Amino acid sequence: TWSKERLPEYMVPSALVVLDRLPLTANGKLDRRALPAPEFEAGAGRMPRTPREEVLCDLFAQVLGLGQVGIDDDFFDLGGHSLLATRLVSRIRSTLGIELPIRALFEAPTVAELAAWSDGDGPVRTPLEPRERPDRVPLSFAQQRLWFLHRLEGPSATYNIPWALRLRGRLDIEAMRAALADVVARHEALRTVFGETDGEPFQRVLAESAARPSLTVTPVAADGVQAALDEAAQYGFDLAAEAPVQARLFEVAPDEHVLLLLIHHIAGDGWSFAPLSRDLMAAYGARCAGVAPELAALPVQYADYTLWQRELLGEETAEDSLLNRQVGYWKEKLAGLPEQTPLPVDRPRSSVVSYEGDLITFEWDGELHAKLAGFARAEGVSMFMVLQAGLAALLSRLGAGDDVPIGTPIAGRTDEALDDLVGFFVNTLVMRTDVSGEPSLRELVGRVRETALGAYANQDVPFEHLVEVLNPKRSMAHHPLFQVSLGLQNAPDFRLDLPGLSVTPEEARTGTARFDLALHFQEKPQETADGGGFWGFVEYNSALFDASTVRNLVQRLAGLLTSAVTEPEREVTAFDLLRTGERFALLASAEAAAGEGTPGAVRAYILDPRLQLLPPGAPGDLYLAAAAGDSRDGLVPDPYGEPGGRMYRTGRRARWEAGGKLAYLDTAADPSGARAQSESASGSGSTSDSESTSDSESDFGTESEGTHREPVTTAERVLSEIFVELLELDGIGLDDDIFELGFHSLQAMRLVSRVRAALGVELPIRVLFEAPTVAEVAEWLDTSGGTPDLARLPLAVRERPDLVPLSFAQRRLWFLHRLEGPSATYNVPWAVRLSGRLDAGALRVALGDVVARHESLRTVFPEAAGEPYQLVVSGAEARPELETVAVDEAGLQAALDEAARYGFDLSSELPLRATLFRLGAEEHVLLLLIHHIVSDAWSFAPLSRDLMTSYEARCAGTAPELPALPVQYADYALWQSELLGDGDDSESVLARQIDYWKGQLAGLPERIELPTDRPRPAVASYRGDLLTFEWDAELHAGLEELARAEGASLFMVLQAGLAALLSRLGAGDDIPIGTPIAGRSDAALDDLVGFFLNTLVLRADTSGNPSFRELVGRVRETALGAYANQDVPFEHLVELLNPERSMAHHPLFQVSLSLDNAPDNDLRLGGLDIRPEGARTETARFDAFFSVSERRGVGGAAGGLAGLVEFSTDLFDRVSVERL
Repeated sequence: TWSKERLPEYMVPSALVVLDRLPLTANGKLDRRALPAPEFEAGAGRMPRTPREEVLCDLFAQVLGLGQVGIDDDFFDLGGHSLLATRLVSRIRSTLGIELPIRALFEAPTVAELAAWSDGDGPVRTPLEPRERPDRVPLSFAQQRLWFLHRLEGPSATYNIPWALRLRGRLDIEAMRAALADVVARHEALRTVFGETDGEPFQRVLAESAARPSLTVTPVAADGVQAALDEAAQYGFDLAAEAPVQARLFEVAPDEHVLLLLIHHIAGDGWSFAPLSRDLMAAYGARCAGVAPELAALPVQYADYTLWQRELLGEETAEDSLLNRQVGYWKEKLAGLPEQTPLPVDRPRSSVVSYEGDLITFEWDGELHAKLAGFARAEGVSMFMVLQAGLAALLSRLGAGDDVPIGTPIAGRTDEALDDLVGFFVNTLVMRTDVSGEPSLRELVGRVRETALGAYANQDVPFEHLVEVLNPKRSMAHHPLFQVSLGLQNAPDFRLDLPGLSVTPEEARTGTARFDLALHFQEKPQETADGGGFWGFVEYNSALFDASTVRNLVQRLAGLLTSAVTEPEREVTAFDLLRTGERFALLASAEAAAGEGTPGAVRAYILDPRLQLLPPGAPGDLYLAAAAGDSRDGLVPDPYGEPGGRMYRTGRRARWEAGGKLAYLDTAADPSGARAQSESASGSGSTSDSESTSDSESDFGTESEGTHREPVTTAERVLSEIFVELLELDGIGLDDDIFELGFHSLQAMRLVSRVRAALGVELPIRVLFEAPTVAEVAEWLDTSGGTPDLARLPLAVRERPDLVPLSFAQRRLWFLHRLEGPSATYNVPWAVRLSGRLDAGALRVALGDVVARHESLRTVFPEAAGEPYQLVVSGAEARPELETVAVDEAGLQAALDEAARYGFDLSSELPLRATLFRLGAEEHVLLLLIHHIVSDAWSFAPLSRDLMTSYEARCAGTAPELPALPVQYADYALWQSELLGDGDDSESVLARQIDYWKGQLAGLPERIELPTDRPRPAVASYRGDLLTFEWDAELHAGLEELARAEGASLFMVLQAGLAALLSRLGAGDDIPIGTPIAGRSDAALDDLVGFFLNTLVLRADTSGNPSFRELVGRVRETALGAYANQDVPFEHLVELLNPERSMAHHPLFQVSLSLDNAPDNDLRLGGLDIRPEGARTETARFDAFFSVSERRGVGGAAGGLAGLVEFSTDLFDRVSVERL
C-alpha cells in the first residue's frame, strides 16, 4: 500500500522479496543472477467468501500454475496474458456454466470483481466432445486455406514448422523411433492425409500401422548440421499422399545427434509443441525401459474439433448464428481497409509474391522489458497491446499512413478439451490501428486495447472465411487484409527432458516467409540473468527486404518504445527514430545528393511533417538547403545545417535508399524510378534473357541444328528437367529430338507420370510422338494442355480393407494357378555368377532386408468364399531361406534348370526362393526364383539395387539405409481399381478404354495360322525352349534411321517387320501381336518390386499389299491408340471380349514381341565379379515370343540387337525357329 500511494501504478512492484543484503558483483554492481526468483504467491490477500469465488480462485490458480490465489490478486500481475485468459474463460464455462467475454477479465481482473461481473449468465456454447463422423470428414476452415494454397502452388516449404533439438548423450534410436510412432498414433492430426472428391477436400486418417514415421538417420559433419537442417526443413509435403510429419536424425557423433521434426502447419501450430514434447518424453522414457507408454486418453481428436467448429459457428445465413454475428462485427470493423500497407522496402514488389524468406533474431534487455511491463499494468492492457501500439506508430512514421492493419496469431484453443492436442487451431485476427491525430503512446494503447478486446470477443470467425466474405481485391503480390504480423509467443513452455540426454534447441530455416514482415516476441522469465527481457525473431520476405533494413526496423522499434514509455503523454510522432550514428551518416549523404540545378553545399533532407529526419527507406518530403542570399517564398530555418541557415520544401516525395542514394517517389522523370516501375510491371527485376546463354553447348553425339536454345517457360523448364533425369543426360536443348537421345515408351509412361505430378496435367503419349522435342511438348501443354481435371488420381498410401483384393493382372495368374495347379509356367528366374569372396551370412540377411522392404515378396494368396485376397506376412516371419547346394560346373546348368522349375503353392508359401550353388570356395551362383504374380522384368532393377545396398551394409555389420518406398503393391492394387472405376459407369476410365478395345479388336481372328511342324494338341502343355540370336550394328542403325524418318519407334518398325513376315508365311492379313508394357504409369512405382506389367494386343493390317513404309505408318497409329488405352488389364479384356475359349492356345494372340527396355539391373557387390547365368524353366507361354534388346555403343550409337525366342515345343522344332 505504501508504494501504491507514492509511485505511478506501473512502478508498483507485483511481488516483494525480503533479503538480508543485496548480492553484488566483483565490480560492486547488483548481481541480478544471484537474486532469488520472486514468488507470485498471493496467500496474504483476502480468501474467498462464496462458492463462486472459491471456484474462481481455484481456476485462477490452475491456469496460472500457482499454489493459491486471493480474491484481490490481479490476473495480469500474476503472469496472465491473452492465451491464459482464453483458457480461463473455457474452464469457467465448463465448471460454472457461464459464458464470459475475454473483455471481462481486462475490466475485472480479480476474483472479487469477476465474481460480481459473472452474475449475468450468457448462453453457454456447445461443449467439445467426440462426435459421430460422416463418411468424409471436412477440413477445418484454417486447414481449407492451407489446402487451397497447397493446390494452387504445389508442395512447398512455406507452411513447414521445423523443430530441431540437439541431443547429447547415449541416444536409443529404436526407442526414439518407437516413441515417434507412439506420438503419431496418439494424435490423429499427425497421420491425416487430405483426399479430394470433385475438388472438395476431406480428411483421411491413416491407420497407425500405415503412418509410422520412418526416422531416417544421416551421418553429418559438425559444420554441416545447419545446412542439413535447412535443407531438410525445405521439404515439400504432398498433403494428398503423405502424413504431414517427417522425422530426421542427423548423427554428428556416436553420442551427439540432432533430431528434426518437420510438421506441416495443416497438422500443427506453435501451441502444439507443448503436448507434442510432453508425449514424446513420456513415450521415449517408456520405450527405453522396454514398455509401451501409458498416457491419459485424449478427450477428442482433431476431426471432432472440425465437426464441432462447424456446428458451433452455425450457418452464416442464419441471423442468430455465431458466425453471422461475428462476421457482422468484422465487416463493420474492417470496412475501407487499405488494400496494402506501404512499407520501407529495399526492392519493388513483384506481381506474384515469391514467399522467399529469411529471418533475423534479436534480444531486448530486462530494463526495457520491466518498463513496458509496468506501463502495461498501469494502463490495464497486455504486453501485446503495448508492442502493437509501438509497431503501428513506427510503421506509420515509416510511411504506412494512419490506418495500419496488423495481423496477429491467436491460439484458437477456446475449449479446454484442446489443451493437449496437436493440431492446427491457431486463428489470425486483423488488428486495425488508427494512428491519426498525433496520439500519445497512452492514447494509442487505449485505442489498441479497445480494438483487441473487440477482436478477442469475435475470434471464432476463421481468418480464411473473413477473406472470402470481405473479398478484398485479390492479388498474387501480397497477403490479403494485412502484410505485417506481430506475435507475442505465449505458448506454454515446451522443454524436453529425455533420459540420459542433454537437450538444446537448434534452428532450422525453411527459407520462406508468409508475410512481408512477421515479428515474433517471447518474454524471458524475470529470474533470468538480466532480469527478464525479450528475445525474438523477424521472418521477412527477402524479395522485398535486406536483412540490415529489418534489423534497423527492430532497433527503431526498441528506441521508439523506450522513449515513449518514459514520456507516455508525448505524441509518438515527436520521438526521434534515428539510431546513434545514423544522423551523422544521413547528414553526410545529404551533402551534394541533390542536383536540381541549384547553385553552390546544397544539402538534401527527407523530413516528416514535424521536420524530423527520416531514416533510410521511409518516404517523406524532400527539403533542400537554401543558398546564401536566396530569398524565395517559404524558407524555413534549417535545423541541420550551418547556424542561421535556411531550407525550403521542394514539393517532391523521396526517400533514402541503401548506400545513401536518393530515390524519388513521385512521377517526375527519374531514371531509377523509371527502372523500378518497369521492373515491377514486368513482375520481376531479373535478367532472365541474359542468363540463358550456356557456356558449354553439349550436343550429346547428335548434330544440333543451329542454336542450342535453353528453356524459358515453366513447362519447358519442368520438361527439360524430367527428360534430363530420365535419359541421364547432362542437358537437353529445346529442339533436340527426344527419340534421337534414346527415349522410348517405358520412359514415356514415366514422363507422363512426372508431368502429372509436376504440372498437374495429363499428357497423352501421342503428343510425344507427334511433337518429339521439349519446345513442342511444352507448347502443347501451354495451349491445349491446360486441363488439370484430366490429371489422374495420384498413387498414394491407402487405407486397407480387411481383405486386400488382387490386382487385375494377379487375378489371371491366380486363376491359371488354380486351374492348372502349381507349375513353372509363370516363374521368373534370375541367376548370377559371383566370383570372389562371398559373405553368405550377409547375403542371407540382405535377402531378408529386401523381402522386408517389398511387401509383394512376402505376400501369399489365400481365398475367402472363392475370392482370393493378398495377405502380407510380417517381415520377421518372411525371412527367406538361402539354401546352399554344392555342385560342379558340369552339373550346374541342370541344377539351375531344375531349381527354376519349382512349383510355388501361392496360397501358402512365399513367392520367392533363393538358392546358392557352391562351385568352390570363391565361386558361387545365386538363383533368385520369383513367381510372376509378384514381379516382372522391370522389378529386377529395384531388386538388384536394394540387394546391393543391403549386402554392402550387412557386410559392414550395419543395417541398410534405404529411402522409404512411397507405396506398396497393395496400395497399387487398391489404386488401380479406384482409378479404373466401374466398367458399368460410362464415364469411368475403364468404360472409356474398353469401348476403344471393343472397336479395335472386333472380328479378331480366333487364332493365326503359323507354319508349325506338328498339329496343335487339344490342350497346350506350355512346354518350351529358347533360342538366342544377334543382329549387327549396321542393321540396328538402319532400322533406327527408318523409325526416325517415319516418326515411329524402333519397336514399331520391328512389329511391322514381324507382321509382314507372318503374313507371308500364311498367317493372313490380320495379324494380332501381343506386347508387354511396363504398366508403371505412376512415378511412385519406379522403385517397387511387383507385377505391374500389362499386355497390349496390337493388330496389324497387312492387306492391300502395302509398302514397308506404309505398314510402319499403320502400325504407328495402332500403337499410339493402344498406349493411350493401356490401363485396361489384358485379363479383363479377355473376359469382356470373351473369345471362344480354348485350352489349346493363348487368347487374342499367339505371338508376342517385346523390345526390352527395362532398366539395367547390373548387380555390383563389394569384392565380387558378377556375370548373369541362364536358368531355363523350359516353358513357353505363347506359340512364339520374340524378345529383342538394344546394345548401345559410344555416345549412345546403335551397337546391334540381341534377342531370344521362347517357343512352344508342342508346335515347333528348333531348326524351324532358327529359319524364322
